[in-house]
Amino acid sequence: MIYIILYLISVKAQITFDSGLYVVFSESQNCQQTEQQAIIQFNGEFNVAPQVFIGLEHFNFDIGTDYRLQITTITTTNFQVITECPNTQIVSEIQFYWYAINDQRIQVINNFNMLSPQNKTFNHENVNAISGILSITSLGIEGNVDFQLVFSYINQTQVAVNITNVANNFINLKQIGYQIILGTDEAIQIPLTQHLTSNYTSGILTQQPNRWLYLSFVGFNMASNVKQKVQRTSVSVSYTVETFDLASFVACYHYRSWLAYKFTKVYKAFESQGIRFSQTYDKEVSTQPQFQIDITELPLSLSLNSETQKILNTTTNQLNFKIVVRCTQSKKIVSQFLKCQDCPSNKYYKFTHYCHGQIDQVIYYTKYVTSLSVYKELTFNLATDIFTIKQILYNQIKITQIILDISIVNQ
Repeated sequence: MIYIILYLISVKAQITFDSGLYVVFSESQNCQQTEQQAIIQFNGEFNVAPQVFIGLEHFNFDIGTDYRLQITTITTTNFQVITECPNTQIVSEIQFYWYAINDQRIQVINNFNMLSPQNKTFNHENVNAISGILSITSLGIEGNVDFQLVFSYINQTQVAVNITNVANNFINLKQIGYQIILGTDEAIQIPLTQHLTSNYTSGILTQQPNRWLYLSFVGFNMASNVKQKVQRTSVSVSYTVETFDLASFVACYHYRSWLAYKFTKVYKAFESQGIRFSQTYDKEVSTQPQFQIDITELPLSLSLNSETQKILNTTTNQLNFKIVVRCTQSKKIVSQFLKCQDCPSNKYYKFTHYCHGQIDQVIYYTKYVTSLSVYKELTFNLATDIFTIKQILYNQIKITQIILDISIVNQ
């Protein structure tokens, strides 16, 4: 008799995005001269620790408050938030929406709990992350304030954030924390910043596919305690910004946009359209450099044993190369040129040239093209016996794609 035993293995699918509402403090749990740590669980498991950012949606505090918050440890299943109220002023209620995403087309920069607030400039990685969102995460206020967080500029490598100074009330802003959420041109749609002076109703909004309705506060004109909340409706896509407990509405700067958690645009590398080469003998080749690189569209000056980064503008969609390699007897030149990034095999044109008495240099001619009119980040590495070009690409994951490699090795 033969027994067949079937084992059913439950495999939990991993997630790439998640969101939820978290109540930091409620009316029954005030914050005063205390610190609280909380671990917030994701609704599934990521394959790597995601990026996490928040948007404040409910708060109750007064002038004199110093409320601090920071996101610390992030794992594949949860993240930790530390909140602190170091002085005697009570913070009664804080709630925020949190968002988690595993996609490098979004980049989150944290500036938590900045004492002595000032304008700041930050470096960022993704050269195509050229649109952004700001979100206040904490405040310390000693008197009347009137300020707004604004972008001074966003370019391919840096983002600058200014804090407006209205009527000298900036001096009363003693502490502020915020997050910067940068994204590619597909990431952020229909952004809107409003200066609200009374209760606000959005009206019914059109749900954008594969996007969060992201809401945040980016500034306040505050001369009294603030009791304000964002109320989202579940029946239709809409929200209100309103006061509660009969408090006066505090003028504020409020932001909304539709933020992508799924993307359709894939960033791809330059690919070679073919190789032409010649093998020659030149009696004077011994006086020439090991590598001579000429790119028609890109002036290039490389130092030996160094890495050079170049950011190409959106209109540079082809590169024409002429590479001259000096060939020393008893050596061989091994080269590869990317021709098909997405192919499961045969991704490269590959060649091997042997050096001998009749061949002392090899000249390569090739043209690389791409169909994407985006910024391109290339790194050039030149050493005594190797020349490599890599392209940095940010999609769901960041990859470093070798697009050209020429090495001189022993036969």
